[in-house]
Amino acid sequence: MDQVNTIWISINHSESSSTGNQTTKILPIWSLNSLFFLAVCVIGLICNGTTLLVFIHDAHLRSTPFNIYLMNLFTANTASLLIQYPMAVAVNRYPSGWHLGNPACTIYLYCQSILGAGVLTLHALIAANRTWAILHPLSYRAVHSTRFASTLCGFMWLYVHLTMGPYLYVDAFYYRLDVERTGCDLNHSDTALALWSVTLTIVVYILPVCVVLSSFPVVMACKVLRSERKRRRSSRLGSDSLYVHKCGIHLLSQVVDPRITAPFSIAGYNKQVRECASDVWRKQSKDPVIGSSRAVCGCWSSKYLILALLTISVAVCSAPNMLYFLLVGIIPGFWNQKYLQLAALLFSCQTVFDPVLFVLALERLRKSLLRMINCASQSGPLHVNV
Repeated sequence: MDQVNTIWISINHSESSSTGNQTTKILPIWSLNSLFFLAVCVIGLICNGTTLLVFIHDAHLRSTPFNIYLMNLFTANTASLLIQYPMAVAVNRYPSGWHLGNPACTIYLYCQSILGAGVLTLHALIAANRTWAILHPLSYRAVHSTRFASTLCGFMWLYVHLTMGPYLYVDAFYYRLDVERTGCDLNHSDTALALWSVTLTIVVYILPVCVVLSSFPVVMACKVLRSERKRRRSSRLGSDSLYVHKCGIHLLSQVVDPRITAPFSIAGYNKQVRECASDVWRKQSKDPVIGSSRAVCGCWSSKYLILALLTISVAVCSAPNMLYFLLVGIIPGFWNQKYLQLAALLFSCQTVFDPVLFVLALERLRKSLLRMINCASQSGPLHVNV
């Protein structure tokens, strides 16, 4: 479970452990890792902080249920960038070991485990939310609300703390190694701890990534199946076709309504036609394909774009890291330093990509951001809409 960010420390420590034993004075250096994490920290704070300001500035965005997940995501990213990334930059400036003390290591591991797991789980919740909105739009609109999203996020953070908290407590009070000598890392020397760590890695880290990666293929497969069902249903309902004329509603001559009986009257005929039209409309509205298609007409593009961009970003940034540490837990003695370093660098980029991809995918968020920037450039301080 230490795969999320402890690798920053492990990379630096493993590369220079031999030199650390030969010198008594440790001098800070600006390595490639420290410079990269510093750049990610600065750019990520600008992107996530600015996006959070947009939500603070726009009351309408704060009242949208889906944006509850985004605000939680950007807040977690910002907290990680403010607390964890500066520590990673500072430690990577030294040749070996952890020189910030044991309390700082505890805070670092807490942010690494809790915030890291929270961000990945939020990605999974967002992917599941978009999948739900696309595949079952009627139930989504009926059930999903601001209270529902807030409650779900609250339970998510509680779940992460209950899952990761006991392991962090046991490590901090019973199995913590000498951080100045071994670095700030979780202890896996005990067999039970190692098994516990692998289990948490699969449940808390790898499972959310799998949810994100599978959501878009599942949606596309369902879209193909529903398109085929819609084609078949449309051909079957073709005999009930109705036209609306400016002079009134007229039934096609091919349709024979058995309810129309003699004596014939225009008023009675039109009444029967309207009733028949209502029956056909209700039948089509209840259809899971046609009814849902009407409900989401014009809204699919944004939902698909969010799901596609999120899937790509997680596949590029998070999946290599999760795959590597899954192999470490399964294969004894497996370790590849170059792949580890690449996975660490890619994983850190996720905090920068998150606000960028959602600003690109959500038109209302993008317009609100541009409006806020324009307002700030013209009139100075921002005023919060309440």
